[in-house]
Amino acid sequence: MQLTVFLNFMRGWLFLLITYWLPFCAGAQIRVEVTQHAPFKTANQRLFFACDFNNWQPGNVEYELKPDANGVYSLNLPDSLVYFKYKITQGSWGLVEGDAKGNSRPDRIYDHLTEANPKLLQLQIEGWEAHSTYRFVVTAIPDNTPKDATLYITGNFNNWNAGDENYRLRRQMDGTYRVTIVSD
Repeated sequence: MQLTVFLNFMRGWLFLLITYWLPFCAGAQIRVEVTQHAPFKTANQRLFFACDFNNWQPGNVEYELKPDANGVYSLNLPDSLVYFKYKITQGSWGLVEGDAKGNSRPDRIYDHLTEANPKLLQLQIEGWEAHSTYRFVVTAIPDNTPKDATLYITGNFNNWNAGDENYRLRRQMDGTYRVTIVSD
């Protein structure tokens, strides 16, 4: 008898847990989705979330939006955020969202009080800001360079980050190494 009462009690708690608590925990996020975007400017097909609460870092891998099988890029943010400003980038300020004509656009603003659905931000990127594009071609490297060496270009366009994957030179079939940089 006592075991039956205990089991019924536990079933009740389990029901409450599954019905009310688990959905609350699972929904405790703000989902950011980029459902459409203008064509990428470089072969690097990555999107990043740059905002005031991550110090406007345009290529922070902790805030990279990941693509799904349908081409929708998404990122989950904590629902404790109630107001912030943000933009979508391709990993640098030289590759930041703009309008359809390549002009800059104002920062986007999230305010949980005014969002139609504060748990889901669905974004469309009309275009990318028009910046100068440079292609660097390395035609020769020293003979003693290791065969498996990874080559990068660095400068003020990437805050002198010597290991920035966005600026890795890619070996080509003709033996050259190339990278494209979009920057003013």
